[in-house]
Parts: sequence; C-alpha cells; structure tokens
Amino acid sequence: MNTYFGRHAIVTLEPNDRFITLRTLDAQHGRSCRMFMDSKRLYCWLDKPTGDSYMDYDCGSFIVMHRYGSVVHVRQTWVQADLQNNLCGYAQNFDLPVDAMFAVLVADVTVRTLAALESRRGQAAITITNGAHRQIKALDKRHRRALSKAMRDNFRWKDSHVCLYADWRNDFAFVDQRMIGGLCLHETKVIGRDGKRHKKLYYQVHT
Repeated sequence: MNTYFGRHAIVTLEPNDRFITLRTLDAQHGRSCRMFMDSKRLYCWLDKPTGDSYMDYDCGSFIVMHRYGSVVHVRQTWVQADLQNNLCGYAQNFDLPVDAMFAVLVADVTVRTLAALESRRGQAAITITNGAHRQIKALDKRHRRALSKAMRDNFRWKDSHVCLYADWRNDFAFVDQRMIGGLCLHETKVIGRDGKRHKKLYYQVHT
C-alpha cells in the first residue's frame, strides 16, 4: 500500500459489475462520499492518455480527473445533507496512483489507500510510491528523522503534488508539475550542548 503524509482521506476503489465504486472518507472531518464511474470509459481514458480530462457524475457527486504520468489528480465535489437536513456542498483534491486504478479495472480487485488531500497552507501534497516506502522502512531512526524534516521544510509549494521515488542507496528522487529533482543525504558536524562535535544527517533538494 502506498503511504501519504499530511491530512488525508481513506479512498476505496471497488469493482462493481460495469462500474467502479469510489468511496472517500475524510479522516479529519468524517465526511464521506460514494459514487459510481463507468468502468469501460475509465479504462479507455487511462489506457490511451490524450491529455483530456475524465469527467463523471452520479446522484449529486461530480469528479474530474487529470493524468500526470503515473499519478491521477482527482477533483471531487458532492452535495450532502447535514444533521439538520440542510444541503451542504463539499470539495476535495487528491492524487491516486495509475497502477492502483488499473488493478481495480484489470485484476478486478478492491484497492484501499490513503490519499493526501491538497494542502491549503502552501504545503505540497506528497505521495510516497511503493519503492520509496520500502526504502524508508529500511532506514534507521536518524535517517528517517532527517528525511521527515526535509519533506516538511522543502516542499512548501502551494497547489503542488510531489511524488517521491526510491533512488541510489539512501537518496530519493521526486517529480512534480514543475521539476524533477532529488532528496540527497548529506553529513556534517555540529557543536552540541555538551560542547562536543556530533555528526548530523540532513537531506537537501537537488534539481
């Protein structure tokens, strides 16, 4: 399963005869949405990307998707009644891996994953691919801390969607709409509170 940082939604894609059921649950606010998409139309759009958007609707729910390489950016809006039976409109943006969508369409399996919701505070949504996830699991605690800090401090790009990939040894590569770059591990010495020099690990962006 791919792992995502930041505020997120639980996204479930499930085959359902001639349709794909898309369910989302905002883990922070508890908002949920369910809609059906035409399997044949969705497969044709994914299989032969032309640069066009995919659009669909179902009972007050609307979806617009754009493909960027191995990632699909999803814009979802829907209308839902609150506890007082008043209608409220909601919207959320998130990314899904193309491979996960093909798995539902071709292998007829259910996929459940966490999708990072688009940040409103100038922080990029970060998707960690399966390869990067395995590489992170192999890191020790100090390397993971350095990587987490780098991802927090370096990707302050509003409305951006960064995909993180495994690279050589402890380094990582990333792709967004504007650039291709890397998070490369560096080592330096710092003076600690005890007055002694200690080794410090940090990741730096290279483009």
